[in-house]
Amino acid sequence: MKGKQLLSISIVTMLVITMIPILSASASPSPYISVVPSSITYDAPDYCTYLNDEFTVRINVTGPVTKVYGYEFWLAYNDTLLQTVGGVVCDGSGQVAPSDPGFRSIDEPSVSGEVRYSLSFWPKPGPIYPPSWNSSAPDHTGVLAWVTFKVIYCPAQLVGANNTVSCDLELTRAKLFDTDGTSITTDPAVDGYYEYMTRGLVPGAPTAEFTWSPTFPKECDTVTLDAGPSDPGPSPANITSYKWTIVSGPATLTGSATTEVTTMHCDGPGTVTVMLNITNDFGYYDTVSHDIEQREVAGCELDLYTDEKRFCGQTTPNVGLGLGENCDALSPDINVTLFAKVTWNGKPVMHVLVAFQVIYEWKEVDQELGFPDGYVLLNATQFVRTAETDKDGIAKTWFRIPNPCDGPVFGKWLVIATGKVQENKQTDSMRFDVGYVIHLIEVFTLKEIDEMWVPYDEFAAPCEYVGIEIKLKNIMWIDKEVTLVIVIYDDCDVPIGKIITGQVIEGGVYCSPHKETIKIIPGIHLPQWTYVGTGKVYVSAYTTLPSLCGVPYCPEVSAEFLLEWSGL
Repeated sequence: MKGKQLLSISIVTMLVITMIPILSASASPSPYISVVPSSITYDAPDYCTYLNDEFTVRINVTGPVTKVYGYEFWLAYNDTLLQTVGGVVCDGSGQVAPSDPGFRSIDEPSVSGEVRYSLSFWPKPGPIYPPSWNSSAPDHTGVLAWVTFKVIYCPAQLVGANNTVSCDLELTRAKLFDTDGTSITTDPAVDGYYEYMTRGLVPGAPTAEFTWSPTFPKECDTVTLDAGPSDPGPSPANITSYKWTIVSGPATLTGSATTEVTTMHCDGPGTVTVMLNITNDFGYYDTVSHDIEQREVAGCELDLYTDEKRFCGQTTPNVGLGLGENCDALSPDINVTLFAKVTWNGKPVMHVLVAFQVIYEWKEVDQELGFPDGYVLLNATQFVRTAETDKDGIAKTWFRIPNPCDGPVFGKWLVIATGKVQENKQTDSMRFDVGYVIHLIEVFTLKEIDEMWVPYDEFAAPCEYVGIEIKLKNIMWIDKEVTLVIVIYDDCDVPIGKIITGQVIEGGVYCSPHKETIKIIPGIHLPQWTYVGTGKVYVSAYTTLPSLCGVPYCPEVSAEFLLEWSGL
């Protein structure tokens, strides 16, 4: 009911811009003023996905215009749905005048008696020079202003039905003036349109699933059961309850029976059947069961793994625990500690000599060189070390992954550990990727063409926004927080704008890094004092800002683009 009441409110806000003389009208067809893009639509898959999102529209003049000396317009919209957060106007020299501190709202009744809010922009003081306007182009377009809105209301989410709110971005009093202040004949203004749709709730059944670690447990092991792979069902369903049950087999549930992650203890060798039941908030449920084989502890065993606290004090999972288990990705130029636990019938064995061999197995290469998979077999032994087990049956050594300056290091590595107890020899191996944990692949500049942001290398300096598209990948299996710093320089290598944004890049799996494309639009605004020519954009990825002791994940990437003056 509240959403319908808000939608029925016809409060609108108007933007009044009155410029000092800049431009003049020519003959028919008459010029017109329009909102670009003409339609702003939000289709939210989940409730309030885009609340507080911001978007920018242009106010354009189109037509055979040569010398107009002023203009005025009001922009009306529903201020229960949207809020203005800023804007800029363009003067006749192709410069941008920031909104004056007097940018304000003034209550003003409309013709229908409804309350309206008038937002005023004023240009910076100083001389305005005649514009460079192509009078021979019959449909030339120039930018009068930019206005940025924030989404402040989203429609309620209904079961089984979509819910929509909308309003016009209505241009009224859209006028052009000549030198004596006389209004010039113009075609009707072209309004814009805003819409926010929240998708309805779609009831449906969830899908239960779980994983366990170690994959091949043995007697007396503690096994972690994780229901993370479970699917709650159609969006925006959530899982509201978990129920774990040991159906059969020699094991005991040692953790909670009603949480997403729990533990069980292996009481002896044999097959254990574990069942999981989940329920979502629509009341639908699903059940899944898996057989977990417990191996008998007999004779000598050796387990090779790495230090889980190897990244700046962070506790990192997936360190190779368990026979034949691989390790999460590692970065160059770091120390890696290797452990090999030797047991006999499950008990630690002291004074066993363990051999560690570190092999650079597959070298990462440029695919353009003719290697279709991006790797070439190397099998180059890098380190061979020996260590003796302590009272806990653990032999420990370490090695350092070289710096890329010392030679090729990126690719796939293999570690082999071998030990012998009473003529019984055991071997375990572990593979891992080496590379920049976060790898910036390339960056593109974007420009809005036909209401779409596409790669483009020509931009008009005044009153233009440069969008940014960044391609990168995460070679680790866990999500990583990344601080991206984007800086643009003009032709004189003067920094003219920057953006700092935090991103969470999803993790991938072994041999398949997660690749992601990030678009930042409208991007960076080019100031009026930009030197035209060749512009450059640089992108760096940090653990956090350098002022907060952040360090780079990888080398920066850059791109060039052309800076030109616009026609207005």
